[in-house]
Amino acid sequence: MLTVTEITKIRKSVSKTDPAMMRMFSALSDRCRFTIFQALLLHEGICVTEVAGILDVSVPAASQQLKIMEQSGLILRQRDGQKICYKINTEHAVVPALIKLLNT
Repeated sequence: MLTVTEITKIRKSVSKTDPAMMRMFSALSDRCRFTIFQALLLHEGICVTEVAGILDVSVPAASQQLKIMEQSGLILRQRDGQKICYKINTEHAVVPALIKLLNT
């Protein structure tokens, strides 16, 4: 059994959870977004229309999923002429650890 002191210590520790990390895990909890992340691990610079093809969804639906992932910090947007493409945000502190976890 945990003592009151241990419970208090745990409560303080978990209350310090980084909101950015929580948004990332929330974004990856959706199957479509997890699939997008896996696809970006295999090929950097996938455009919205290509994501729609990979997921077999409409371009607006793919765009919405990518927007959520971008807001979470998982991916970065790149303009390529008329096209918008995305790549994994490897500069975020948590993303390399996620990549390592997924590659094990």
